[in-house]
Amino acid sequence: MATLVLVIDASDRPGIVTTVSSAFTDLGGTRVGAEVARFGGRVAGLVLVEVPDAAEAALREAMAALCDGTDLRVEVHRAGRAPDLADLVHVEINGPDQPGILGDVVKHFEDLGVSVDSLRNVAYDLPDSSGPFFGADMVLEVPEGVTIDAIRESITQVGEHITLDVISEE
Repeated sequence: MATLVLVIDASDRPGIVTTVSSAFTDLGGTRVGAEVARFGGRVAGLVLVEVPDAAEAALREAMAALCDGTDLRVEVHRAGRAPDLADLVHVEINGPDQPGILGDVVKHFEDLGVSVDSLRNVAYDLPDSSGPFFGADMVLEVPEGVTIDAIRESITQVGEHITLDVISEE
């Protein structure tokens, strides 16, 4: 089986997921995982699929045909190595928002060899606060030898009022 990642981008409208899904299921493929979100009138998605090796070229052709003459874009990529679940840590990060905070946080993770497996972030206001706050829900792939304390210490270098809460360690 070929394991592929489909990267989807289109204007939001009903039927996008069904259209893309039909293309790989018609070729004997199956969805292994998916993340789809709507932002600013657009749909963006990542879909991990498995198709028979002999169907990979046909899937690429089918995706190109779906995109022809529409604003739908589907990129097809070979999947890389999946992280070992034992290396994943789910964290929440909160603190006063500032320009570039997400990039600063991720840079500190990279310096430790920590990769971001998934990320959702928001800016929000709190009653009686002096400005907006930043929140991020992240799953991190943590290499052997890196501790939660080291990650927490790294985050404090971004800002003294930033907190990191561990939700779960797989």
